[in-house]
Amino acid sequence: IDCWYDSGAMPFAQWGFPHRNRDAFESQFPADFISEALDQTRGWFYGLTAIATMLFGSKGVARDDGAAAEYPIPFRNCIVLGLLMGEDGLKMSKSKKNVVDPSDVIDAFGADTARWFILSDSPPERDMEWTDAGVQGAFRFINRVARLVEATVAIVPQAGAIPPPTFDSVSHALRSAAHQAVRDTTNDIEAFHFNKAVARLYQLTNTIAAFEPNPEKYAQL
Repeated sequence: IDCWYDSGAMPFAQWGFPHRNRDAFESQFPADFISEALDQTRGWFYGLTAIATMLFGSKGVARDDGAAAEYPIPFRNCIVLGLLMGEDGLKMSKSKKNVVDPSDVIDAFGADTARWFILSDSPPERDMEWTDAGVQGAFRFINRVARLVEATVAIVPQAGAIPPPTFDSVSHALRSAAHQAVRDTTNDIEAFHFNKAVARLYQLTNTIAAFEPNPEKYAQL
């Protein structure tokens, strides 16, 4: 079977639907979210939609009165990612010899650094240029967060502690910044604006770092 037909049939074939397992299939279809790069527009994205339409569209061969209302669209949300570019500005390709081996990055900086750099570099739909400077910047930020946690974890009250009746100005400012970051980051992630969510976390980190980590200023957090 052609690989694009095979991958496009994945939502149905994994359950053996429409021949069996209707309940299991309908509990998972359509997908809440799928994501792939721009070059999949005529590959996987098209294959998913074309096969679902042939099976469950208004004249689909597997259509029946029990079909779910959202057929034939096989996903509710889709992010089309940009391409990963080498430092030479060209699309990463083995033939161009400009591919970065992820194992080297993970060995040197850790997987979280690679993830953070990819999320924070640009909106997901844009092409992203992979740079050593960007990876090193992500690594420095992750270490900065680790240092802040180590400096405050011993003096911040445990979860579930009863808060004081009033807060001083420092505690109030930090609590306000944290709640705003939770609200805005949640909204950005739900809208798939991941780079904006990352920017909120940079801002919150800078706000926390602006206060000296001593017991008097953190006691009421």
